[in-house]
Amino acid sequence: ARPFSLTIFPALPKLRRAGKMVREKGLALDLGVDGGISVETVPWVVGAGANLLVAGTAIYGQRDRVLAIRRLREAACSILGSA
Repeated sequence: ARPFSLTIFPALPKLRRAGKMVREKGLALDLGVDGGISVETVPWVVGAGANLLVAGTAIYGQRDRVLAIRRLREAACSILGSA
């Protein structure tokens, strides 16, 4: 897997534009990010407009997968303002 900064940071402006367009047009669709997802990166991509995250290593690379999922959700909810 490529480091987050190499895969996601260059895509954030495009994700922000897409998120803005989805909101402005009232479209019912998901904006997804696959790759580089972690507790540290979730706030960046959710804040940019993603609402569908594909997390492989962030879950399957952990001993406690339930805890890993909980932490990812908490990171997303901290940006969305809901639990």
